Amino acid sequence: MALNILELQNNLCSINFQQPHLSDFCGKWGLGDKPERTERLAWEAREPNSCQALRRHMEQFPDGALVGLAADHLNAKTLVVDERWVPDQVSWPYTASVPGDGAIDEATAKTKTMNAAAQEAETICKAYAESDLYRFKSVTLQEPKWECFELLSGHFCGFDTKQICQLERLERTNREVCRTSNP
Repeated sequence: MALNILELQNNLCSINFQQPHLSDFCGKWGLGDKPERTERLAWEAREPNSCQALRRHMEQFPDGALVGLAADHLNAKTLVVDERWVPDQVSWPYTASVPGDGAIDEATAKTKTMNAAAQEAETICKAYAESDLYRFKSVTLQEPKWECFELLSGHFCGFDTKQICQLERLERTNREVCRTSNP
């Protein structure tokens, strides 16, 4: 490679005339620290801010003029945490207890038990939202299997079912970012 006294080659190969052809010519002949045309085109076509794209460039052009610049950008990388909320659900068996006081008829007993169960199920599901990792959306009780009976003090009903908590879960993904520029 010819001497680059006072960066004369760099300056001549970088003048704003007949670019990028002049730069490609200089790169072909090893002048002015310019990349060859194929390396320049690969650099321009790489994915912006991608550390992996810089690594691929360094592998493809291990002796290229832009390897040092790629290495500098890789060394200055930052880690970014991307966050997004994704739908999630949690379910388990649920048993609604028979309330202590009786109702006038079976339909009223079922309504009374279902209302109490819905409040309790919501409280249980909302406990997930007490952390920063979940958001409560809704709760569903599947079709219950009722057990009702009648005593002198009234009608009583309880049931077994499945409780489903509809939530959003915080998903975090780490990624590298390499801010890059053109030479």
